[in-house]
Amino acid sequence: MGFNEALLAYRFPAEIIYTLIVVVSCSIVAYKANAFYRLSHHEGLRHFRNTFVYFGLAYLVRYVEYVVLGDVASWMHIPFGFLMSIAGFSLIRSMEWKCVSRPWWLLTYAIAVLIPVLDLIVGIPYFLFLSQIALFTYGVILAKQRYQPNARGVRQVHLIVMVLFLLGWIVNFIGQMLYNTYPVIVLYVYVITSAIFVLFVFAIMRVHRGKA
Repeated sequence: MGFNEALLAYRFPAEIIYTLIVVVSCSIVAYKANAFYRLSHHEGLRHFRNTFVYFGLAYLVRYVEYVVLGDVASWMHIPFGFLMSIAGFSLIRSMEWKCVSRPWWLLTYAIAVLIPVLDLIVGIPYFLFLSQIALFTYGVILAKQRYQPNARGVRQVHLIVMVLFLLGWIVNFIGQMLYNTYPVIVLYVYVITSAIFVLFVFAIMRVHRGKA
């Protein structure tokens, strides 16, 4: 058995570990952000917290879709894609909450449903990945424009979080494109994505220490 085949043999336990790392990381970040929100009642913090709640739920749905139910559950791609998309919109709203009206926010929910529907039912190749790369590219530009070196709290990490999410989507997109010819790449994608979510935890802990 070659090295790549040996790695693939461990994909099932890797899925469990991968899901645990992401879900636990999201839970920690959401918990810390919620603690900041309860102290300040800042709307931006509420949406920042919700971002990681949505991401954590998305990865639980993903686990059920790919591991528990398998091919019979392709319809679960829709709630997964919705949660991933609305998480991205929530992260942007955490910066732009003063400028986002309720009708616009309701529209983002509709778009978040439409993205996985187009990806799954209409069959537009890689539509979910490309839409998220576009969304987080916009988020990086926005965060860069609003970046303040002396900012305090979660605003310190907005740009870092946006860049890491964009990197994560690019890595997953590349992995998806190469999967058929190089299946083992999925395990490398898991390692990189897990590292990104662990970095989110370190970032929020840094903010927490700064407030202490």
